[in-house]
Parts: sequence; C-alpha cells; structure tokens
Amino acid sequence: MNYPLHIQHVALSTGSISIFVPEPVALQQLYAQRKQSDSNTPFPYWAKLWPSAIALASFIQLHPVFVMSKNVLELAAGIGLPSIVAASFATQVCCSDKDEEAVAVAEKNASLNHCSNMSFACYDWGQLPPGITADTLLLSDVNYEPETFPRLLQIITQFLENNTTIILSTPQRLMAKPFITSLMKNAIAQHSFEINFEGEQHVISLFVLQPKGQECKE
Repeated sequence: MNYPLHIQHVALSTGSISIFVPEPVALQQLYAQRKQSDSNTPFPYWAKLWPSAIALASFIQLHPVFVMSKNVLELAAGIGLPSIVAASFATQVCCSDKDEEAVAVAEKNASLNHCSNMSFACYDWGQLPPGITADTLLLSDVNYEPETFPRLLQIITQFLENNTTIILSTPQRLMAKPFITSLMKNAIAQHSFEINFEGEQHVISLFVLQPKGQECKE
C-alpha cells in the first residue's frame, strides 16, 4: 500500500465507528502517477467514505433483523463500513470489492473493529463467479452508470430468485429512476436518510428487496 491511512470517526444512527481511510492528497498523487503510466487507470472511488454507505450502515444498526444470524455478502464494498456494522449481528460477512487495494483497507478496518466473523474477496459484481449465495446482500451506491443498469438488474434478480434479501442504498439520481422503479415490485420497505457529510446534506434512499411472497420480518 503506497499511501498512508488515517482514522475517520463516522457518526451513525446509534453511536459512532472508527475506520481507516486513505489519505486523500497522497492518494491523488499516486493516482496521477499511475495515470501517466496508464491512461486507463480508473479513479479510486472506493477510497473514500460515501453518504450511501453511511445510510446503509445506519439502517443495519436500526434494523438488525435483516442481517441477524445471517450469512451476509457486500458487493462493491469499498472500505467496508456496512460490512463491519453488519458483522456485529451476522453469523458471517463476506466483504468484497473488485479492487485489491479496497479489500486490503477493508480488512484493516475489520481488524480495527475486532470483527472476527468476516472474510474478504476480490469480486467484480459484473462478473461474479458461479455459485455465490447469501442470506442478505448489501449494495451501496452501485447504480451510478446507466450502461451497467441491465447487468445490475440481472444480478439482483438472480439473488432474489435464490431467496436472498437485498438492501440497496442510493442517492436520488434522476437518471437512475427507471432502474429503481423496476425494483419496486420486490420492495418490502423503503426509507430515506438525510446524511450530513463533508459540510453538505445528502438525501439517500434505501430499499429492502425480497422475493415475492416472502413475509417481511421487520
């Protein structure tokens, strides 16, 4: 890891949590260097805390029934905040991201918070290995590129068909409205969070999705 980490204290619905976050200036410098060598280097969006992750973590604290004694999987987890909160209630949590550096930081955050029931994997949600299952799937701010919506919807449908409960948190983006509308037939709960983050107020929508016919246990 070629950049320092600093500890950030995150206020949630019930108390706060401390996590490691890459130091922004050092990370920007490293990204610029890598971009010079390879113009296709993706920007490390995983390397900061996002309001949707805070909303998802807060929801889990308020409604632990959806992860209590469950096997939980988080895709595109970044630094892993929702996974770490879920680990307080779940039987097992798999925290995954397609970026190896993200997974390494998430693992450090699990250690910082004494989470012994977590595993870590490099998964690209667009190309998941076959046979992955979970009782509960966590998704935070994954629906930001319209060209990926059909594949994302396909993945969500596959998990629902395997009786997985899905908790999705997202900013209220106009371009994502058709995608969110397509999920509403499986929504058993909908919540709105106002997250004060970096001096700005963010409104985050959160949806709990379950297979049709499954009873809400909230």
